[in-house]
Amino acid sequence: MAMRDEIRAEREKLRGQSLRKRLGYFYDYYKLPFFAVLLLLLLGTAFLRELTSRKPTGFYMLFLNAEPVGDAQLAALSENWYSLLGLDEGKQEITVDAALRFDPEAGDEAALAGTMRVTALLASRSADICISDPKLFCYYAESGAFLDLRELYSEEELAAYADRLCYIDRQEISSEDAEEDKNTENTGTLIRSPEGMAEPLPVGLVCEDSVLQRLGLYRDTAVFSVFANSRRQELARRLLDCF
Repeated sequence: MAMRDEIRAEREKLRGQSLRKRLGYFYDYYKLPFFAVLLLLLLGTAFLRELTSRKPTGFYMLFLNAEPVGDAQLAALSENWYSLLGLDEGKQEITVDAALRFDPEAGDEAALAGTMRVTALLASRSADICISDPKLFCYYAESGAFLDLRELYSEEELAAYADRLCYIDRQEISSEDAEEDKNTENTGTLIRSPEGMAEPLPVGLVCEDSVLQRLGLYRDTAVFSVFANSRRQELARRLLDCF
């Protein structure tokens, strides 16, 4: 009852007052809830607009330990990818994720955040190809993250890139000593020849004098690989000549 009487008293106070005084009263007593509701409406509108305007991902490229570059370099890199991959730029999006820079063995916050991010991408099967420096390539190759390129390309196709292929030994990484080997330092040394391997798997393509270096994404060697659990592997095979 007391609240009802108070509201009635406030109404009586405003009766006969000018519009200016009524607005002043409203501002004094209701400005905080009014602006809170207004802010929520603006944030909700922005979120819905972003949600409805976002295009589905048609292909996802993950660049690990790339040099920081501007949008112009990334745009130049992906200039012809839509037509090459057969994607409609108006309906689908090619994601170029080049923000992750970390050493997985450093044990710092960047290493934790980076490994968690890549793990999440692998678990959700979101990423399709990976371009990385040799050290991160070796780290993820030894964990079985990358596809045997023979599953995508014929022997004749791979023969043209024989001097650029790098390998892992399936038998070595799946042996009883694999867990012990994980404790050894990863030097990022690429194995460029299958000689001496029990079961060689070509899982990477070395990029040394490519568009990646010319645009400044990598100063030295980078490695192209395809994620083993990619859902768009057939699209990935079209990019071999791009790097």
